[in-house]
Amino acid sequence: MKPKFLWTLLVLALLLTLNACATLPAAEQPTAPVPPPTETPVLEVEAPVPGNPVTQLAIQALATQIGVPAENITVQTFEAVDWPDGCLGINLTDMACITVITPGYRIILEANGQPYEYHSNKDGSQMLLATSTPVLSEAPALQVDLQGGIAGFCDHVSLFLSGLATYRACNVAQETRYQLTPQQLETLQRFVTQYGSFEYTQSDPAVADQMIVQFIFNGQGTEAPTAKTYQEMQALGMELINLARGTSPNDQ
Repeated sequence: MKPKFLWTLLVLALLLTLNACATLPAAEQPTAPVPPPTETPVLEVEAPVPGNPVTQLAIQALATQIGVPAENITVQTFEAVDWPDGCLGINLTDMACITVITPGYRIILEANGQPYEYHSNKDGSQMLLATSTPVLSEAPALQVDLQGGIAGFCDHVSLFLSGLATYRACNVAQETRYQLTPQQLETLQRFVTQYGSFEYTQSDPAVADQMIVQFIFNGQGTEAPTAKTYQEMQALGMELINLARGTSPNDQ
């Protein structure tokens, strides 16, 4: 009887063990972590090159200089440049440039199949046409002819909106070309915007040192010139004349 009793206890213990295992909760399966929602990145897109304010200034300058509609001018190149000096990398004849790095742009435009390269500073307030000769179809914005004086001066200077100027002594056929400084070009642009076209001659009394100054001006403004206007234009012309007298063929 004893062995039978032991087998009975063993069977009961086994049943209790199986019942306990059956009631244990199933282990939870690990779940993959859900990533937090992310925002869609916002890309900063620059304005298209033709709509850039600096290119628009260059287009307007060229349209004025060669007399074509702005919509007929296209932008070929627009690149940021660190110019080596205050003259925007353009050699100004016999004029000193501040040696300081000047951030700006190189802008190449095209009109009537002809390329035109401009150099500007960062905001476009300085805009120079990088060429060695005036645009052929461009008329001078201002011409100043000076004759007379005890020394018998006879000088002719033409200033262009492209930023170039030409000087010629009256008895010499050869011209000397110069680049206007940013300040001179700004003054010339102000004249063109403010005053209408005119021709004017002023002269001193008929004495031995009589001076005769003639102005030929192509403006786009509406104001009439005053005595102060003539003085300012003569002063601008004289800056180039005085510079050129030391380098012109007439003085060699």
